[in-house]
Amino acid sequence: MMTWETQQHFLKPDHRFLLFVFSATLFTYFFHALVNTIYSASSERHAWNNRNKKWVAELFVFSGLLTAYAWWPYRQHIWPLLGAGIATFLYSAPNLPIEPFRSMRKIAIGKTIYLAAVWTYVTAFLPMMINPVEMNVSFWYFALHRFFLVFAICILFDRRDVVDDSSKGVRTLATMTNEKVLRIAFITCLFLSFIMAALFSPGRIISYLQIPILITYFLYPAKEKDWSDLFYFLVLDGLMMLSACLLAIAVIFF
Repeated sequence: MMTWETQQHFLKPDHRFLLFVFSATLFTYFFHALVNTIYSASSERHAWNNRNKKWVAELFVFSGLLTAYAWWPYRQHIWPLLGAGIATFLYSAPNLPIEPFRSMRKIAIGKTIYLAAVWTYVTAFLPMMINPVEMNVSFWYFALHRFFLVFAICILFDRRDVVDDSSKGVRTLATMTNEKVLRIAFITCLFLSFIMAALFSPGRIISYLQIPILITYFLYPAKEKDWSDLFYFLVLDGLMMLSACLLAIAVIFF
């Protein structure tokens, strides 16, 4: 949905490329799940993956084959796509208990900034790079809005995973700072995302891009809450693509 949103604003819809991003996302997810089965379960989702390694491995292979099929028409754009593939691999690589990947856990930016940057690259920059289309000022406002929103949501995930990441030696914003600094970073990211969205849609009091920002702001709990995996992977992940869903409704019905 997030890639489709970029196409809707700046490009012609390309359903084959949407299939590629979708299948590659699943491929990356199942690779990450397989890597994490090395460790003891730290959540309901992690426990399910550990119990169902065979299913995870089969889905990993299937999504990989689907990714290769969807990638074929874009094979001439090897460097932008290869960059995305390497970047997504490096996100999961620190969980591998071997060198040199174990040493990568000490990288200061950890998951927080890195994941936000990779997800913005894949869903905003990559569609533009394979066409190619000029990245004008309006696009940069849009891309920065997305980066800061995803960054803020990643902070909520890192806050949840702080104990697990600390035990693995993975350095994230949550493991490196205290609660006060983390909240300031969270609010700052949402403020910058709000400003970028306003610059992208001048003249509107509240645009559809700003609605997920306002919702996300109220999801930072005053104290730690025992939210389920369902909350994180439906509500928080859903907020990343909420603006795309709202745009789709507008395109279909208006």
